Amino acid sequence: MIRKIALMVFAMGMLASEAVAQTAYVTGTVFYRERIALPATAILEMSLEDVSRADAPATSISTARLEPTGQPPIRFELPYDFTKIDASHRYAVRARIIDGGRVLFASTETMLVVTQGHPGRADVLVRMIQPPAPPAPRPSSAAAPAAPPASAPPIALTNLPATFTGTLPCADCPGIRYQLNLFPDDSFFLRTTYGDRPGGVKDILGSWTLSSDRRVVVLKGSNDAPEMFSIRDAQTLRKLDADGREIKSMASYDLHRGPRLQPLDIRTTVRGSFRSAGDGAEFVECSTGQRWPVATEGALRDLEVTYRQTRKQPGDAVMVTLEGRVAPATEASRATGMLVVERVVRAAASESCEPRFAGAPLENTYWRLTRLGSTAVPALGGRGARSEAALVFSVEPRTVSGATGCNRLSGGYTLDGSAISFGTAGTMAACPGTTQLETTFRNALRDARAYRILGRVLDLFNDKGESLARLEARDSR
Repeated sequence: MIRKIALMVFAMGMLASEAVAQTAYVTGTVFYRERIALPATAILEMSLEDVSRADAPATSISTARLEPTGQPPIRFELPYDFTKIDASHRYAVRARIIDGGRVLFASTETMLVVTQGHPGRADVLVRMIQPPAPPAPRPSSAAAPAAPPASAPPIALTNLPATFTGTLPCADCPGIRYQLNLFPDDSFFLRTTYGDRPGGVKDILGSWTLSSDRRVVVLKGSNDAPEMFSIRDAQTLRKLDADGREIKSMASYDLHRGPRLQPLDIRTTVRGSFRSAGDGAEFVECSTGQRWPVATEGALRDLEVTYRQTRKQPGDAVMVTLEGRVAPATEASRATGMLVVERVVRAAASESCEPRFAGAPLENTYWRLTRLGSTAVPALGGRGARSEAALVFSVEPRTVSGATGCNRLSGGYTLDGSAISFGTAGTMAACPGTTQLETTFRNALRDARAYRILGRVLDLFNDKGESLARLEARDSR
């Protein structure tokens, strides 16, 4: 039975009139990997936070305590006032376990919940917090300098929004001019200009995410393949190839951060939710989640006529596809601009936006095998476990299951940062045409020592950093 948690809600502002809080819940479990018991006096602290701004501290929506905790997995039920939830914002649940004022375990990953396609349930992994180590003895002047760490910590993208620019190599033009505007709500605007070609300007907007090791920025527009940039330092992004690898060239593939945001007047086709009311017209774009007021100029009248003809009830939102431009904001309160409609392409009352592009979690994702080494693995038909090679990772217990193409697969796995190892077994039925695939896939899992998630792609590597397998995320099964 889930134990009720005493709620301590922090007020976010005084309302003009009193309102009755409408309570909703985030539920789930808190667990850790270490095989140790918690002291009887341990306390679990939970919080729900608004993490929409990547360059600002999170805002607490609700906090709660459970005491005593019992032993993991610890089930929780975290109440919150859902009238304080903004559907365009991102919210994360965090946990820590304390005892006698000392933090024993704490969550270190952002576990998104509630909005933008994320569920109201979360299984939260907490990691042991080691006590501070004693200071190292100061070396004498004759001692050799300490060697740098094998892997430097990732560099955070802070103080967003920001503009990165650079001219990258082009096979048949003088160069491709990039201007990339990154916003703190994980959206971006990108303009590429191909030398002096007529019509060589392309505007893309969409969402960005960080790789699982937080060293690569992955961009995904609504109709474009992902583009990837490694974070070289606080001022530099370096373009990677389609597989997320460094481009071997003497030419520069770097974009450099400017001193301030350089607004873009984006002109493109956009799809999103439109609503017109007495206080004005508003458009919520699907690929970015950004909300734009709609300018009275342009084809707004045509859009409103289409809206009234398409909506089911007054005030309902309608999904529309438009040709237009996003003019730079003239008010400091509007970070990304205003939509100027040029042409209405189509409208539909029964459609909605797909979830925004975001990095897929390792656990509870259906990962389909698409490549072994440098060899592509085509889809074999349906989604059944006996029709294609795939993996599904479970959090508690830490198990992996799936198929190698014909035979079923099951076992366990361990994680330590980006390090991974498998202990698997499976059926051994003879399946003509898939024997080599299955053998190679099993060997890849046996030799895997590291992993990285680039958006919705999972790569497995051996101890030399060589690619063993690539899998792509599908909907959770």
